[in-house]
Amino acid sequence: MDCAGFDRWLDAGAPDRGAAEARAHEAKCVRCARAHRAALELDALLAAPGAAAPAGFSDAVMRRVAGVERARAAAGGVSLIPAAAGLPWWVRAAAEPGVALALVLAGLLAWRGAALPGLAARAAVWVGAALETTARTAGRAPALHPATTDSLGLVALMVMPWIGWLLFRWTEGLALRAARGT
Repeated sequence: MDCAGFDRWLDAGAPDRGAAEARAHEAKCVRCARAHRAALELDALLAAPGAAAPAGFSDAVMRRVAGVERARAAAGGVSLIPAAAGLPWWVRAAAEPGVALALVLAGLLAWRGAALPGLAARAAVWVGAALETTARTAGRAPALHPATTDSLGLVALMVMPWIGWLLFRWTEGLALRAARGT
């Protein structure tokens, strides 16, 4: 048996099968003898009875649980984050979907912020083309001024986050109604 085989034997719980080979290897190998002693000490510690909880520990835990339940009931009985009332403010804030979305968007801006003007230009061209197509089909002016298309693109970029926020609030309301079972 080698050291790797000895480790596998220890990991298996030092079974009777292979014990003679393991003991023979342990007698020759200092590393494996130390590992076996450490495993025996760990087994002894795990077999020892555990320490008793401090006086009043259970009562303190139950008071805290009752406080969380009262806070949940005061909030309408529904929380998208389980036991959110017992969490620090920064954990509750980071767990909010809107904050997570804002952090992702901020990260994208930091990562690809230089691409924003190009995105605005593409949006302006897209909005301008859509408006020009609509104007042609209606029999009106054949083309829009480039400044108009640029402005419309920028307005579209500013309106998109607002629409996203409205969609988020709408889906949040759906999720809360589903959680309440109504």
